[in-house]
Amino acid sequence: MRVAVAIPVAGLVAGAAAGLRWPGVPSGWLVALLCACTLLALHAARRSRPSLVAVSACGAFAVGGAALSANAWHHAWRPSLRIIFESIAHEARVDAVRAGLNPPEDDSAAERAMPKSETRA
Repeated sequence: MRVAVAIPVAGLVAGAAAGLRWPGVPSGWLVALLCACTLLALHAARRSRPSLVAVSACGAFAVGGAALSANAWHHAWRPSLRIIFESIAHEARVDAVRAGLNPPEDDSAAERAMPKSETRA
């Protein structure tokens, strides 16, 4: 019984770690790989190959874990408020260039939220 539980858990943990390490993997590749692992598991089950079923099921859970963790990483590092601030900063930069002013080098509004003199130790 412990081995049956360890198969999806090992796949999910390994996939979550891989998704955090490489969050930029295209989701189309992950969906294709998930379909391939699922079809391989079904084929192995029809052919009565339990070791291949276990490996392909572990792979399917790993791909699912990678997709979930990559999605969570993107939501954590690209929150909607940050995207809005960056678009406002970009528009202000474009307006400054049109007006003939020297715009700041950085497009990010996050670093300009608090002046350096007000930072706390």
